[in-house]
Amino acid sequence: MVPQHPAAGRRGAVLGRCRAGALRLRQQPDPGCGSCRASGAGSRRSPGRIAWDSGAGNGDAARSKPVSGDFNGDGRAEIGAFYNYDGATTRLFVFDDVATAATPRQTWDSGAGNWGGTRAKYVAGDFDGDGRTEIGTFYNYDNSLIRLFVFDGIGGAAGARQVWDSTRGGWDWNRTITVT
Repeated sequence: MVPQHPAAGRRGAVLGRCRAGALRLRQQPDPGCGSCRASGAGSRRSPGRIAWDSGAGNGDAARSKPVSGDFNGDGRAEIGAFYNYDGATTRLFVFDDVATAATPRQTWDSGAGNWGGTRAKYVAGDFDGDGRTEIGTFYNYDNSLIRLFVFDGIGGAAGARQVWDSTRGGWDWNRTITVT
C-alpha cells in the first residue's frame, strides 16, 4: 500500500525532475506523491521521467525521507522512502525496478506510537559488507539521548536493530549531521 495521507487538499510529492540518474523528492501542485528516474543523460531541458505517481491526495513530500541503495543485491539501486504518518507511526516503502516501472512495497511498519519520523536521520550504506545496502538511522529520544539503529533485510522484510546508545546527556541531536 502506498502512503495515504489523511489531510486532503495538501500538495503532494514526486521524486522527479532528475538528471543523469539522480533522484529527488519534489512537491507537485496537485495532491499526490510519486517518484521518477532520469533516462539517458538528462539535462535542464530534459529533466527525466516520472516512474511512479501515487495519485491525488495520497502523499506529502515533507513526510517522506528517501534513501537509495542496492537493497536486494541485484547490482541496481532501489529507492527506499520512510513515510511519517500521524501518531508517531513510520513505514518504509521500497520502490523496485525504478528504471522501467517503479513498484512500491511496504517492508517495515513501526506500529502506532513507536517511531516519529521527524526524530530520525537516515543514511544508507553496506555496513556489514554483504553486498546489500542497509539503512542506518539516528533516532532522537530527547535529553541528549540518541540511538543508532540499522535496518537489515530491506530487500525483503526489513527489521531494525539497535547498534549504539549515546547514553542520556551524551549526544546533542542538533549537532548530528549524516553524510554518505
